[in-house]
Amino acid sequence: MFDARIRDHARWSPRALAVITPGARASYARFDADIDRLGTALAALGVHPGRGVVSLRLASPYLTCVATAALARLGVTSAPRDDESASRESALGRS
Repeated sequence: MFDARIRDHARWSPRALAVITPGARASYARFDADIDRLGTALAALGVHPGRGVVSLRLASPYLTCVATAALARLGVTSAPRDDESASRESALGRS
């Protein structure tokens, strides 16, 4: 799962660039921290596996990347296990 790779890279090379979008550049450390903050906020709102549909309206590509990873970290969404490219695409905010 791509989320584990994000956490690993945040530990190994926290200053390396993880996400580059038109409006943001984020290191692995910042990206991982943003994922944790959003995941905590979503969990506090009751977002958990098996609790129905989650719909988010996001204002930026960076937030889309953060939300995708946060939902994966919560176990709400993931890429298909046999599709490695989908994991990379999701981590980059592409579909």
